[in-house]
Amino acid sequence: VKALISIVLTAEKNHLLPEFVIQTLVENINDNDDRFDNFIIVTLEIVSQKQIITKIDKLSTKLLDDWVIVGEGTDITFEKSSKATYDCQSISSIVAQIFVKCLQNNVKITEESLEYLAKALNSNDKQTRILSAKSLYLTLKNHRIQNDVLLELREHVEDKIPDVSVYSIVVYAHGLAKLSKLKQPITRSHIEFLPTIYVFEDLQLGEESFADKVNQNILYVLLNDDKIEKFEDNVFQVFDHILLFENCHQADVVDILRHYSANRHPIPESTIFALENVVGIPEFSNKVLEVFENMIKNKQIVSDKILHIFVDKLYLSDNEQLREKAFQLLDTANDNQDISDEIFDILELERAALNISSCSVDSDYAIDYLQTKTEKGKKLTINGFIEINKQIDKLFLIAEKILIVLHNVSINGQIIPNELVDKLVKKF
Repeated sequence: VKALISIVLTAEKNHLLPEFVIQTLVENINDNDDRFDNFIIVTLEIVSQKQIITKIDKLSTKLLDDWVIVGEGTDITFEKSSKATYDCQSISSIVAQIFVKCLQNNVKITEESLEYLAKALNSNDKQTRILSAKSLYLTLKNHRIQNDVLLELREHVEDKIPDVSVYSIVVYAHGLAKLSKLKQPITRSHIEFLPTIYVFEDLQLGEESFADKVNQNILYVLLNDDKIEKFEDNVFQVFDHILLFENCHQADVVDILRHYSANRHPIPESTIFALENVVGIPEFSNKVLEVFENMIKNKQIVSDKILHIFVDKLYLSDNEQLREKAFQLLDTANDNQDISDEIFDILELERAALNISSCSVDSDYAIDYLQTKTEKGKKLTINGFIEINKQIDKLFLIAEKILIVLHNVSINGQIIPNELVDKLVKKF
């Protein structure tokens, strides 16, 4: 002990200790009695303020000690923590402070040390808990936190000490995101717990806000979850909030819902409503529509607002495949739900147009149907004009019914394509 006191005095005089002396002190932890260990820890704390201690793992067991320092300077003793010594500095908090200093200098620690830091969050000493939580936060840069430590952190996301709560949330979300990036297995309970720590307002410690980092990590884990299982209601509450009130994470939510609905999971009405809120945003409107396409295939009911978007493709899209897909989706929606008369009429107009070229009774019926509907003011789809164009190419004489359809179209204010007009001129 006298030798240790001499080392303390040397360190306090701003003299640097040789590396081998520092490591000898660390290696002697747990090899002697508690009093000797405590003196070593006090010594190392002074050293850590001026020098980097590269190997600190052996100190981690002392995070769980309940010794406190009584006295000052070199005239100190150690006692077990009690009500009488509640205001004395604890050995465990000194160890935690050493971990903070070393981790700030990018010292790496073992998985066992991570586990001890997590256990120290249950300490009776407030400073030990805060500094242990901060230490775990500092490990995020160079360490991977495994499921067992994450489980311990999860118990402290609502800790009464704000620092412990904030650090626990940040480390928990970041740790899971890192495991996800590395394709490491994640316990299912973690996935289910994530929505409970989504930050709806702010998560601040001092001047730094962690809300965006936490939320990004939560959504990253959900997006990259290989086992896409049915979400609980609280997950959709998060999604609804983002789609309705946030901007920066909307694209992530849409991607998650794309994968989710592609796996034939149903989407609740509140989230369907929220999705409609962002369907008009150009950056990801196609992805939002993909969610609705999956919903229709999954036999879910969608609103007329969404069905009208697919209807518009029949009238506006130059892409034949998109028009075909829109028709199939509308046809499926018609099987799933009661669609409006307006949309039903357009669906049947498209069906009739596609049947014009068939060599059967269907062709005559299709033209009759188009004649009847255009007389009532209905407008032809792009495929309607395309199929009539094909019919004109085939016929030596243009059928009267086709002319009537085109006459009706003109009266209804639709513009007949130039190519079709040119063919009519040549025929006459």
